Amino acid sequence: MRMGIIGGGQLARMMVPPAQRLGVEIWVLEKEDGCPAQQAGARQVVGDWNDPAVAVEFARNMDVVSLDHEFTPLAVLEQVERVTRLAPSFETMSMVADKFVQKRHLQNAGLPMVASQPFSTREELVAIAERLGWPLVVKTRRCGYDGKGTWILAGPEDEIPDLSAGALYAERFFPFKSEIAVMLARTEAGEVLTYPVVETIQKNHVCQSVKYPSGLSAELQKKAAWLAVEAAEAVEAFGVLGVEMFVGPEGEIIVNELAPRPHNSGHYTLDCCITSQFENHVRAVCGFALGSVDTLVEQAVMVNLLGDGYGSGVPRGLHELLREPRAKLHLYGKAARPGRKLGHLTLLGELSAPLLQKGLGLAEKLLFEECDV
Repeated sequence: MRMGIIGGGQLARMMVPPAQRLGVEIWVLEKEDGCPAQQAGARQVVGDWNDPAVAVEFARNMDVVSLDHEFTPLAVLEQVERVTRLAPSFETMSMVADKFVQKRHLQNAGLPMVASQPFSTREELVAIAERLGWPLVVKTRRCGYDGKGTWILAGPEDEIPDLSAGALYAERFFPFKSEIAVMLARTEAGEVLTYPVVETIQKNHVCQSVKYPSGLSAELQKKAAWLAVEAAEAVEAFGVLGVEMFVGPEGEIIVNELAPRPHNSGHYTLDCCITSQFENHVRAVCGFALGSVDTLVEQAVMVNLLGDGYGSGVPRGLHELLREPRAKLHLYGKAARPGRKLGHLTLLGELSAPLLQKGLGLAEKLLFEECDV
């Protein structure tokens, strides 16, 4: 079976090993040769996935096509689906690619969401603030990620984003106690499995670390898992879906955003679960039965590794980190630049061990500057 992936970044890269074990051939469409997925063994077609002709020609030779990101124009995905199976489908992507449209679909399905509204002028933004109150969270409707396209405005005196940069919307700021996420896998036949609830810790709107277990009560974990399944059904998603949520001061859970693919908050599953999110995504989109999502460890912390300079993407401090027997390091094969996600490490342990600070300390030992290792 041939599984095509539009985009060849780290998510596609981490799908390659489980796909190979299952006898699935991974092909990726990416703009520049030598992408992370190709380095891991995927076959690459060099081309622009924004070009309908290029994307359709790539898709013709695939049994199924999936996504490494949500940046491909919807009009291109619609044409791709005319020549092969697309997972997630064009219908699903038309509901989730635009984050404001996504929120409306989830709200109409009865899921708890914060109030939001699109705007295109400063006057409209001020009018929204009069209804929803300050502070406001302003986001781009398309292609925002890793802190790009998110702003918190405390009041009318704050500088608003460039209105010519793309469609924006504003939402009421929710005073959350913590942020959580649930990864789930869903097949077209209706089989659904949810991974454990995890706590996600953000820094400058970028996920810094992920903690398993989440620390929530059993009741709240059950509610979060139920909301994740409801969200998947609302947008008719299949494959792996990431559901990000807020936990309020009174224990209320609000759905924030969906990612219709493997997600950063599920990277811990590579080292902690019987079947990782990447393997279950391959299984689901290829029509195989899902694998167990049970965990193999009592506790884990995943820490994202961000660029702190320009270089090859091979860090200094690698040998020292690898002396830690419970640390699992994953590098993505990307050139370093400040703030870019270049890899992650997962630290495994027992519940009695304080892992978060140790994991963050290990991450600080790695410097992503030019290195000859």
